[in-house]
Amino acid sequence: MRPQPPSDWYVRAADADDQELQRWLDQQRQEEASQAKLHGATGQWAYPFAAVKQDANGFHIDWSAESGQIHDIRKVRPGQQIADETPGGAIRAYQTGVGYWEVTAVDVAHGRIDIKPVGDNPHVTGVGAGGKVFDESDYEILSGGAEKRIVDAVLDRIRKKQVATYSDVRYILLGTVPLQFGPNGGQGGWYSCTDLHNNRGGRKGMDARDIMMADAKTLQNKMNLQVPVAALGGSMDPHLWSSLVDAPMQLPTRPEEIAQLRLETEDFNNPKTMAEHVLEHPQPDVKYRNLELLKKRFRGEFPWQQATKENEDNIRERWLNGEFGEPGLREVLRYLSLQMATIRHPAEANFSVDPLWHIREQCIVLAQDLGWREVLAAYENATDPTNRQYVVWAYEFLKDRDGVLRMEAEETDPMVLEKVLNALRKLGVDSGPIVAGSIDRYRQVVQPTGEVVHDYHAKNLASLLGWHRGPA
Repeated sequence: MRPQPPSDWYVRAADADDQELQRWLDQQRQEEASQAKLHGATGQWAYPFAAVKQDANGFHIDWSAESGQIHDIRKVRPGQQIADETPGGAIRAYQTGVGYWEVTAVDVAHGRIDIKPVGDNPHVTGVGAGGKVFDESDYEILSGGAEKRIVDAVLDRIRKKQVATYSDVRYILLGTVPLQFGPNGGQGGWYSCTDLHNNRGGRKGMDARDIMMADAKTLQNKMNLQVPVAALGGSMDPHLWSSLVDAPMQLPTRPEEIAQLRLETEDFNNPKTMAEHVLEHPQPDVKYRNLELLKKRFRGEFPWQQATKENEDNIRERWLNGEFGEPGLREVLRYLSLQMATIRHPAEANFSVDPLWHIREQCIVLAQDLGWREVLAAYENATDPTNRQYVVWAYEFLKDRDGVLRMEAEETDPMVLEKVLNALRKLGVDSGPIVAGSIDRYRQVVQPTGEVVHDYHAKNLASLLGWHRGPA
């Protein structure tokens, strides 16, 4: 879509210092120069591959909805070729002189350009520009089936109150690049408010900051999710906002970026407030962020200047134990880790997976690093099997046979049992008599259920037990 001017451009046109207007004018000049250069050198127009539509009459361009780099439909003629509107598409057009499409008819009155695929257009070859052979998922995206399925899933999640954080609903936001069929097959599905060429907001003429602010308001006002103050006000870096929405559990490293994540209720300089957010805030990403920042305060920066090849292990052990940070936070972290074993998300019953599993994993790893066996014991019966798997690994790391044996006694998940048996082997325990004593349980666990993840791990467990043809 062509860059959209500020809505009041005609009032502001006389202001030579208006940066927003100047950016738009610069974009206009660059696009027109690019169009003229490509068309003059190759005789081809350029249009986004993913924006091409298909109906009962074949492939066509809806010029009224998306003009691409066809600046004047009246100049388009049958027989002319159309390249993909990307830098790679332009290079290909210059090098080969052949586009992906050929114009077959032009309806200026209705803004329709009928086209047919030509040359090595993926619709002809079944192979993408990068060599990818198209499969069922690519054609599902082309048909629009994948888009409908994902949108329906998000709307269903909203109806069932299964929204815990931003990424749960990101697909319907303005900053999302929707699934589309491009020169290399299916693409899109991610959130990037700065990808104005492809995201929903950009194709409506919005800039990255407008998209960020609009999506932040949607999340806060319609999804009841707290969002950073800087995102609502427009001062947050749009790239940082995109990262937050796409992966809420990933914490940036630079202090100035962390500061931009602050909610109205947060205070990253107050450990008491941070601890309260870990215990009381309903959003998993907010709990995770505050616990991670408390852990960083406890440990401080790793003293690389003190570390040598000979003493690095010792320095790391001291760093893990808080000698270079704020050691007084040790008991705060222990208390928080114990409490997180029993804290439940307010809408946990609506979810098929524990929405707080990331934070529990964070606590288990911390307990392993600091040798907190009582904390590990609190997670032995965690709802999420991945959390229980981490407890097994922690006991193995601490060489705690009794802990691993306790985990084995009642476990019924094949993934966790596989890790238990491997841990016992590494700790010098013969698991043969243990399995024999619970043979009925193991036989039940390795039975296929039709659930892909369970059956995969059940097969691995059966192989580990030597039950390649089924249990004896």
